[in-house]
Amino acid sequence: MSAHLGIPRLIVSRQLKRLAVLVHKCLSNKEPVLLVGETGCGKTTLCQVFAALNHQELFSINCHQNTETSDFIGCMRTRKNLQQLQEQLEELVEATISETELPDQKRAQIEKSTTSKKKAELLLKALKPLCKETKELRETYTKIKLLKNELSMVFEWQDGILVKAMQSAGLLLIDEISLANDSVLERLNSVFEHDRTLVLSEKSSTKAIKIVAVGDFNIVATMNPSGDFGKKELSPALRNRMTEIWVESYFLQKELLDLYAQERASLRSITPQIHSDIPEQVDLYLITSKLCS
Repeated sequence: MSAHLGIPRLIVSRQLKRLAVLVHKCLSNKEPVLLVGETGCGKTTLCQVFAALNHQELFSINCHQNTETSDFIGCMRTRKNLQQLQEQLEELVEATISETELPDQKRAQIEKSTTSKKKAELLLKALKPLCKETKELRETYTKIKLLKNELSMVFEWQDGILVKAMQSAGLLLIDEISLANDSVLERLNSVFEHDRTLVLSEKSSTKAIKIVAVGDFNIVATMNPSGDFGKKELSPALRNRMTEIWVESYFLQKELLDLYAQERASLRSITPQIHSDIPEQVDLYLITSKLCS
C-alpha cells in the first residue's frame, strides 16, 4: 500500500486507523482539520496518504516565527525572465532594422542609441507610419511594442501556496501552525469559513480580487501540544474554526510483536538468532513509554 502511494514506509496501527477514520469524515464534509500530537506520531504521513488516495496535489508549508502573510497569499516579486525578454527584444529590433527600408536619418538615429529599450522606442516611431503598407510590418510593430511593455514591468505578482491550493483543489498542509504569528494567521480566517473565500487587496491597486476555493480543497493543520518547550497556544478564534483531533502516539503489544515478526521474516537471512525474550522487551518498552509521557 505504501509503495503504491509513493510513501517510503507506512505502519498501519490501531491508532493510525482511528485517526484515518476521523480525518476522512472531516475531509468528506469539507471541514478544516487541526491535528494535535507529539512529533513523529504520523500527522504529516496521514496527509500524504489522503492526498494520494484522493488524487490531490499536496501543498505543504512549515510555519515558524518568521513566516509572513505573503508566504500564504503571495506578493510582488522580481520577474525571472527579464534577461530573456531583453534578448528577444534586441534580436527582433536588429532583424527589423536590417530588413526594413527606413529613412537614413532615422536609421542612423536608431543605431546611435546605446540601449535596446531606446532603440525599440525610436524604431516604433519610425515603423508607425509604415504599418499601413504590409501586414508583416503591423505584426512586427505589435511584437516590438508588447516586448517593450513587458520589459518595463520589473515586478509581477506571484501567488502564495494558499492561493495555489485553492485554485487547484489541492490539500494544504500547514505544519506547526501555532509557531506563526497571530497577525499572519488572522489573514486566513475567511478561508476556514463555510464559503472558503479569500479577498486579495494586495494583488491589484484598483480593485480587490476574490478567490473562491474549488473542488475538494481543504486544509489540514498540525501542531505540537502547547506544553512542549518553545511551543505556544493557537488563538481561540482560529482554533474554533477547525475540527481538532488529538493524535496519540502508542502501539499495542500485539502490534509491536507483529511488526517484529514482519521484520524477522524479511531479514531472516542476515539475522543471526531469534531472541526468546522479545515479549518481555516489548513490555518494558511500553511501560517506559507510559512512565515518560
